Amino acid sequence: MGVNMKFYVITIAAIFLALGIGIFIGFNIDSQQFYMEQQNSLIDEMTKKFDEMKQQNIDLNKKNAEVQSDLELYQQYSEGVFPFFAKDRLNGINVAVIETTDDYIYSSLKNTLKSAGADVVNITAVHSKLEESVNDDALKNKITNNVSSEDMDKNNIPQLTSDVIAQHIINHKYGDLMKYLSDNEYIEMKGDYSLPVDYVIIAGGSVENDNFINAVDIPIIKAIKKEQIPIIGVERSDVKHSYMEDYKKEKISTVDNVDNVIGETSLIIVMQGVEGNYGVKKSSSSLMPAMNRGV
Repeated sequence: MGVNMKFYVITIAAIFLALGIGIFIGFNIDSQQFYMEQQNSLIDEMTKKFDEMKQQNIDLNKKNAEVQSDLELYQQYSEGVFPFFAKDRLNGINVAVIETTDDYIYSSLKNTLKSAGADVVNITAVHSKLEESVNDDALKNKITNNVSSEDMDKNNIPQLTSDVIAQHIINHKYGDLMKYLSDNEYIEMKGDYSLPVDYVIIAGGSVENDNFINAVDIPIIKAIKKEQIPIIGVERSDVKHSYMEDYKKEKISTVDNVDNVIGETSLIIVMQGVEGNYGVKKSSSSLMPAMNRGV
């Protein structure tokens, strides 16, 4: 019986198909082996990098602990030396403090000044509620009938009120108006306002960028400068919205880190006659005054 040609064709096709399948399987096996080797190599490399990063982290933590320990030592040293530096440097100086922010506390400022021998005769806190004074008709009548400030808008009650505060601190004027402001919680007064003032410190800074500085701080600064009383602007290093640039425009000295011993030192030096803008912010010209400049 003769062999059918169709049988040969099918057989040859089956052989080639088997060879193709074998090659494909072999290629996949080789590829899989290569892929596994690449994966293992990558894992080894990542493990090595992870070990290196882990060691770097350990080293950084150790270094950070050493730096923190050094900072604590410097802080202890500074706080220990500061009383000896500050002692008697501001003897005989009567200081008035004006706080124009509800957002930050300046309770340590009085202790700093006292440690240098200064007498903080009064502290005036101007509250943000003062912005609501535009709706206080009674206050408006009292101020417009009693205040004769030049170059001021008679309808700008916060600005006129700021002038009243400054004039009362310097010249002991407007006692009744100050009492009204205090009774209605626009301001808070502590100390003796009948004593003469040699120096004024205005402490500001706010959480938000608002117009309070233009309504309150700037009029106070202008009024006090007009009376030839030295004034310095201060704030904490952690305020979100700084007043320092605006204070500088009024040509007064500033210290923007009065919440730490460096700023406290700068404050005392400035009050001894070394003018300038000091601290850690962009508005400052240097960290602190040179110790050999008139001190």
